[in-house]
Amino acid sequence: MLLVGAFVFQLAVVNAAANAQRPLPAWLASLVVRVIEDRAPTYGHAPYGDFDALAAGLQTLGLVALFAAVRGRELDRSAGVAVALTSAVMLVCGLLAPAMMSYDMYAYAATAHGGLAHAYAPVHAPFAADWHVINFIYGVPVYPSAYGPVWNALAAAATFWIGSLAGTIAAFRAIEALAFVVCVAALRSLRVPAVVLALFAVNPAIFMDSIAAGHNDLTAVAFVLVAASIRARLPLAAIALAACAGAIKLPFLLIGPLAFASERQRPKRIAYALATLACSLALSTVFGGGPYLAAIRKTAKTYDVVGHGTTDILRITLVVVVIATIALAIVRRRFSPTLAWALSALGVTFSSWYLIWGVPYALAERRWFAIFLISLPGLAYLFTSTFAATDLSVRIFYFSAGLAPALIVLTLIRLRRRRLAAVA
Repeated sequence: MLLVGAFVFQLAVVNAAANAQRPLPAWLASLVVRVIEDRAPTYGHAPYGDFDALAAGLQTLGLVALFAAVRGRELDRSAGVAVALTSAVMLVCGLLAPAMMSYDMYAYAATAHGGLAHAYAPVHAPFAADWHVINFIYGVPVYPSAYGPVWNALAAAATFWIGSLAGTIAAFRAIEALAFVVCVAALRSLRVPAVVLALFAVNPAIFMDSIAAGHNDLTAVAFVLVAASIRARLPLAAIALAACAGAIKLPFLLIGPLAFASERQRPKRIAYALATLACSLALSTVFGGGPYLAAIRKTAKTYDVVGHGTTDILRITLVVVVIATIALAIVRRRFSPTLAWALSALGVTFSSWYLIWGVPYALAERRWFAIFLISLPGLAYLFTSTFAATDLSVRIFYFSAGLAPALIVLTLIRLRRRRLAAVA
């Protein structure tokens, strides 16, 4: 109940902040799912961030309590039913959330409504009727889709029959809800520990970013997890699914091959991973090509992620380390316990919904999967830039920035001692 209550409380905080922001122009007030505007001039909205921190803290406590209760044992029938019901309630709450912290679903809707043929070259014409609010969000023409051709095709197929903006937004939430169910089923098929399955199934951070906000990252993760679950029986189908993930969002070109990281035979593991990468590139090139790359460059420019000297060097260094560690996982089956958290560095910016990218790596690494899932609500809070900064939020950020390196060092020391003890 703590997890449900903390999640509902967070939804209420987001809704209150979305309604309290001033000025509140008519177009923003008329959105079918209201968004906390973090752009000028409304970014000076009431500072609700401390309440969001409280929600994240309560959610983390709930996950820790669940971990303590389930760790090392299987769920009996009553416990399994309780987890399933809790998950279902949180899923419904996410689907019905009246507000969110990102406009991304409106971008998906604009691309789908504009037509698949114009995904990377939007028509220079304003939207009409109830769709006109998108003109205020993204201007005319809207931004080209920064997503791969598989996502654009899925979005078009799921919404072509829906005429209203409200219905289209509901459809995108439904897509992610289906992706969530698929992820849970895939994890169960992969026989992950019961505690991992439970922590995923009732994780508030996943419901907030993937269901309430409708980010499409969970769909890509679902493709990778299903690929991992069928790789031994249907390797060609697994390659196809993992390749589709890479053609949903560009970073999954590198994340998709992790579906085969658990393959014991090195030649097969490397061959499957390379085939996945090649198929992803082929899909993206044939159906996206130059316009897709141009859209990604425009997105990077919009977020102003390049041209910052030291910051660029640090970002590039981190990306190189991530790529090298993924390669090590594929080639040698050597895993770093902290890389699951670092995969979000492959994005154009650090956003809370990118944290879910670490799930395929955490699955392959296994030992730290539960800890990774427990950390998601707290990290999502730290990655969220929507709320105005407060003294508490600044202190939490700096405390976390100092604590994280210490935890990493202690973790590595502990792992080294375990290896030495095993050898002895």
